[in-house]
Amino acid sequence: MLRRRVRKAKQVAVIGLGDFGYTMAVELYQLGHEVLALDKDEEKVQDITEYVTHAAVCDATDEEQLRNLGLGNFELAVVAIGRIEDSILAVSCLQDLNVPKVVAKGTSRAHSLVLERLGVDQVVHPEADMARRVARNLTFPHLREILELQANYAVGDLMVPDSFVGQTLSELDLRRRYQVSVLAVHRPGKETETLPGGNYRFEKGDIIILIGREEDMERLEEEQAIG
Repeated sequence: MLRRRVRKAKQVAVIGLGDFGYTMAVELYQLGHEVLALDKDEEKVQDITEYVTHAAVCDATDEEQLRNLGLGNFELAVVAIGRIEDSILAVSCLQDLNVPKVVAKGTSRAHSLVLERLGVDQVVHPEADMARRVARNLTFPHLREILELQANYAVGDLMVPDSFVGQTLSELDLRRRYQVSVLAVHRPGKETETLPGGNYRFEKGDIIILIGREEDMERLEEEQAIG
């Protein structure tokens, strides 16, 4: 399998190998991370074995099983379990093992609220996030044409980080700091501003559409969003 190398590879555990978890684990591995894929279903574990670093049968609600697999040494864990009770128990176990960052899939508003109250670092909503991405692609179809013109370049969108809020494009100087350019900024409820000037001041909720080399885009995302 062809793998890309990221600037800073992580040890990542993906727990729950439904459609979302399986795709997440394989994509993270292809991006160059060390990935441990876990599920209670032996058949699912066998299906993914050759596409990740390691795979194991595990009940993620059992802290001792997670400990024995070395989860306490991982930098990031993604809980992709759909069943709410199991998801919450798995998150609690990971927190007890002091995993530095835990990301979890929320299957409903109530589920997401509980995960947030538990202190999960990030709650993801796969179907809603995909719907937003498709909507943006439909709104900005010309971005694909730009992407095809330059090898090793990427176009992507970034929810404005808290550190950007209240600052102008000139003050942030993203081209100098990250070697990326701002193509447009979408502010919910208002018209999208293409090629905004240096005096554009970011507000919370802005969506920044950027172009740049893949490694520079990754560096920006890591420093401003993922950490």
